[in-house]
Amino acid sequence: MTSTATRNRALSMGLPVLVFVVLFGLTGRAIINATGHIAYGLDDPYIHMAIAKNLALHGVWGVAPNTFAAASSSPIWTAMVAAVFLATGIHDAVPLLLNLFIALTGIVLLGAALTKERLSPLEAAAVAIGVIFFAPLVPMVWVGMEHTLHIALAIAAAWLCRRCVRAATSEPVFAWLVAVSMAMTLTRYEGLFVVAGCALVLLVARRVAAAIAVAAAGALPVIGVGLWNLSHGWYFLPASIMVKQTVLPQAQALSLPARLLHNVATSNAPPEFLALLAVALVLLLHRAVRTRSLTAEPQLVVFVCAALLRLPLAKFGWVYRYEAYLVALGVFATGLALLGHDATADTPVRARRSRGDVALATLAVAVALGANRTLVSPAAVVTTAAHIDRQHRPMAEFLARYYDGRPVALNDIGKVSYSANVQVHDLIGLASLDATMLRARGEFDRAHVNAWLDRDDVRVALIYDSLFQGAAAFQDDWIRVGQWDTDGNDIVEGRVSFYARDVASARELAANMRAFAAQLPQRVTQSVDVQAPGP
Repeated sequence: MTSTATRNRALSMGLPVLVFVVLFGLTGRAIINATGHIAYGLDDPYIHMAIAKNLALHGVWGVAPNTFAAASSSPIWTAMVAAVFLATGIHDAVPLLLNLFIALTGIVLLGAALTKERLSPLEAAAVAIGVIFFAPLVPMVWVGMEHTLHIALAIAAAWLCRRCVRAATSEPVFAWLVAVSMAMTLTRYEGLFVVAGCALVLLVARRVAAAIAVAAAGALPVIGVGLWNLSHGWYFLPASIMVKQTVLPQAQALSLPARLLHNVATSNAPPEFLALLAVALVLLLHRAVRTRSLTAEPQLVVFVCAALLRLPLAKFGWVYRYEAYLVALGVFATGLALLGHDATADTPVRARRSRGDVALATLAVAVALGANRTLVSPAAVVTTAAHIDRQHRPMAEFLARYYDGRPVALNDIGKVSYSANVQVHDLIGLASLDATMLRARGEFDRAHVNAWLDRDDVRVALIYDSLFQGAAAFQDDWIRVGQWDTDGNDIVEGRVSFYARDVASARELAANMRAFAAQLPQRVTQSVDVQAPGP
C-alpha cells in the first residue's frame, strides 16, 4: 500500500513539479544569458520592490522614503516582499524566490486536492500540467509580481467552495474559504470576480449567511485599503487601477449597458480563455439539466461567473498576466468536471484509465493549439526582461550618478525608484498624486503638467514621446537634448527621450549623457542633439 501511494504521489504531484522545474530552469537560463543576472519581465515588480524597500527601511508605504503613495493594487504582495526584506536585507531575488516557493507549494497542493476528488494520478497530473502551461505559470514567476499567488488563491477558492457545498460538515472548510476570499482581494482586486462566483454558489445552495460572509470577506480588504488611502489624501482606489482604466475609455460616450457590450466586443480576450469559457458553459448546462441543480459542479459556476464579470470590466494581456488566474481556474474547473468522481454513479476502473489516456491526449493537443500561450510565453518574458534590463537599468544608473536627490520626471518609475535616490515625479500617476488628480479631472495637459513640474523645480524628464501627444504633450515646452534607442522603432518603449526645462539644464544633461555613453549596453545607441522647444 505504501509503495502504491508513493508511486501515485510521484505521478500526481512529482510529474507536474518536474515539468515546472524544467521550464523554470530553461526560462531562467535564457533570461540570465540575455541580461547577466536576475531580471524581471516588467518594470512593475520594481515598483512593489521600491515600496517594500521603503516600508522595510523607513516604515513608509511609497516609492519615496518620505512620501505615501497608493501605487500598489496588491497590498499583500508588497507587504510580503517588505517582510522578507526586513528579515534578510534588500535583495533583487526576493520576488523570484517568493514566487518560486508559492508555485511549487501550489502545484503540490493542487495535486493533493485533485487526488482528494478521486482523480487518478494520471488525471491529476494532466490537470496540474495544464495549469502550468496555460496560466502560464513559469512566465508569471519570472514577471516577479503577485500573479502566482493570485492563481493559487483563485483555484483554492473554487475548490473550497466545491468542498463547502458538498461536504456534510463544512465549518472548517468554510472558515478557509472566508480567509482565502479576503487574501484574494488583497492580492488583486480582480479577486472580487472569483469571490462573487463563490457567493453565487452558496446562494444557490441556500446558504445565505455563508454567501454574505464570503462576499463581505472579499469586500473588506477593498474597503479597508480604500479608507487607508483616503486617510493619506489619495483616492479610494489605488492609483494603478484608476490610471489604467480597467473599463475601456473609448466607450465612455455610450450608456452603461452599451459600454459593457462594447468592452466585451473589444476586450481582445485570448482564444484559450474563450475556449475554456465555452467548454465550461456547455458542461455547466449539461450537469444542470441532468441533476436539476447548478451546484453539481460548483467550481464551474465560480469560473463562469468570474469570466463573465471580467469580460466587460477588465483588460486582458500584458505578458499574459492579467487573465492568468482565470485561465488557470478554467483549466482546473473544466478538468475536474470532466475527470472528477461522479457522485451519481460509480465509474469502472477501466473506464477511468481510459479517461486518463484521453486527458493526456487532450492536453497534448491543447498545448499544440495554444502554442502562443503555452510555448511562446517563456520566450516573451525573456524578451521583455532583456528590454527592462537594457533600458531601465542604465536609466537608474544614469540618474543615480548625476541626479542623486534631485527631482526628475518619468513615465516608467519602478527600476529608478528602487535603485536610485531621486525625487520621482510620475507622469503616469501611479506614485504622484498631482498627476493622478490631473488625469482624474481630465486636466492632464501641457499647461497643468508644466505648472506642476515647475512648482517642484523639475528640470529633467526621461519619457516615451508617444505617451504624451496632443494636448498632453507637455514636452513641447521643453528642450529636447537627446535619446536612447534600446529596442528599435517597432515598439512604443523602444526609445527614451531626454528633455531639459531650460538652457542651463540642457547643457548639463547633454554633458552627463556624453559622459555616461561608455556605460550603455552594447545594443543601446545614444544621440545627443539639443533642440529648442517649438512655438
